[in-house]
Amino acid sequence: GDFEVMSKLGQGGMGAVYRARQVSLNRQVALKLLPANFEADPDYVSRFQREARLAANLNHPNLVRVFTSGVANGSHYIAMELIEGETLGQWVKRGALPPLDSLRIILDVARALECGWRTAHLIHRDIKPGNIFLSVHGEVKLGDLGLAKIVGGESSTGLTHTGAAMGTPHYISPEQARGDRDIDFRADIYSLGCTLYQMLTGRTPYSGTDAVAIFHHHL
Repeated sequence: GDFEVMSKLGQGGMGAVYRARQVSLNRQVALKLLPANFEADPDYVSRFQREARLAANLNHPNLVRVFTSGVANGSHYIAMELIEGETLGQWVKRGALPPLDSLRIILDVARALECGWRTAHLIHRDIKPGNIFLSVHGEVKLGDLGLAKIVGGESSTGLTHTGAAMGTPHYISPEQARGDRDIDFRADIYSLGCTLYQMLTGRTPYSGTDAVAIFHHHL
C-alpha cells in the first residue's frame, strides 16, 4: 500500500514490526503486520484491529502514537510512531539500573497508564520491560495494547474467556493469574511494581521451571 518496508525491528505474539517509510508523507514509521497464518482467523483479526482503535484514541507523550491502520494486499497493518532506541527489556538484560533512572522511567509509564484509565477506563494487562520503549532522546513510551481491556466496555478480545490467564508470567498480577474477569487498573500497578523490582535488582521477583510455577509464586 502506502508503505515501503525497510527492515525488521522485532517479532511478537501478535505480529512482526518493521521499519517502513510512509510514501505519501515521506516519514518513517513502525509498521506492525498481522501474521499471515492469522489472517483467516476472525478472532485474531478483530483483536488486531481493536488494538489499533484503542491506541488511536489515546494521546499522551508517554504512549506510542498510532497513525493509521488498514489492509493492503490482504495484510492487516498498524502504522505507529517509530521510536529510535531500545526497549527497557534490552536495558535490564545488561543489569540493574540506577534508582533515580528507574523511578523516572516508572513514573512516565504510570502517567501513560493514568491517561488510559482516565480517558477510557483502559487497563493494559501486559506491563513488562519489553513493552516499554526508551528513545535516544530520553523519552519513555508505553506500547503494545494487544491484551488491553476497557473496564465496563466491550469484551477485551474474542480470545478471552473466564479462567484464562492473560499476561506475561514474570509480571502478571495475582488476579490475572487466577483468570479473574473483574479486574481494574491495580493489575497494571502490580505488573509495574514487578518491572521496577527487576530494574532495581536485575532479576524478576519470582522464577520457576514453567509458567504455572511462577503463577503460584505470585498467588
